[in-house]
Amino acid sequence: MINFQRHAISIIGCSLLSVAAGAQPEGLKAVDLGLTSGTLWASCNVGGESPEDYGDYYAWGETESKEVYGWDTYFDTENGGHDFLKYDAKPGRKKLIQGDDVATAVWGTKWCMPTGAQWKELYEECRWTWTSDYNGSMVSGYVVSSKASGNKNSIFFPAGGHRNGIGLIFICSCGLYWSSELNPSYPGRAQSVVMRESFVSRNTSSMRYFGLSVRPVVRTK
Repeated sequence: MINFQRHAISIIGCSLLSVAAGAQPEGLKAVDLGLTSGTLWASCNVGGESPEDYGDYYAWGETESKEVYGWDTYFDTENGGHDFLKYDAKPGRKKLIQGDDVATAVWGTKWCMPTGAQWKELYEECRWTWTSDYNGSMVSGYVVSSKASGNKNSIFFPAGGHRNGIGLIFICSCGLYWSSELNPSYPGRAQSVVMRESFVSRNTSSMRYFGLSVRPVVRTK
């Protein structure tokens, strides 16, 4: 059941839903998709209560959502994204520490944001199927189901778009999700995954100040 605790904005053909950040949602599960690494994926996004909830949107390395997403409001730069204070692609500064991982901050130390390798494994070892109406919710996105023999588990990634400035862009048509790693070639960007009906790209990156969705995994270390 969808929770309207904070806000609900209806858009033709889809719904934008989010709940206040805090403790783990009641229905949260760590789903075993039979992956080689044994990685378990969360059943919903950070800030959501169910698989079809878009959840909240976070700039990379920030642990709270906000009203305006831009370099002027981003925590890790003082000059509009030309230089960075903490994460600048130098050795030891290419991956989020626990204190800047929103999955850990909101849900606790069991959870973390996925690495690029974990996204790669999920893409290669699971079946990805686009739906325009997940379980009658009017929410578009990808059902990701296990290919492992005897494993019938699946998770759903809603296409919640992303935040830029004060706007919400590409809702219903595109899902954008963070990894925990910088783009090594350009520290103003971090690795992300883009999900559209026509393709899924795990080899992309987004401006760090964008507000993207976060789908945690169970921490392995």
